[in-house]
Amino acid sequence: MTHVDALSRSPIDIFCISFDNILPRLKSAQDNDNEVKAIKELLRISAYKDYCDRNGILYKFVEGKELVVVPVSMQTEIIRNAHERGHTGVKYTEKHL
Repeated sequence: MTHVDALSRSPIDIFCISFDNILPRLKSAQDNDNEVKAIKELLRISAYKDYCDRNGILYKFVEGKELVVVPVSMQTEIIRNAHERGHTGVKYTEKHL
């Protein structure tokens, strides 16, 4: 029964957030976060190797990856969404954040 082999395998790890919905909200939340605003202001003055601003969204470079800076006001929502993608526990959630 080779046709059911793919169904019996462990699921592929996928974490995806709809960026069409979240990017405008993320930008707004970053614009209202004092710490993020301070970093963005520093970037306007001069380049900084650990951060970049792309289309009004702040990113941080960590271990060669460009990661979105999530303001405090959205952190719980982002963590909850990552966890609820599969109810797989703390380690899986941390891995995908």
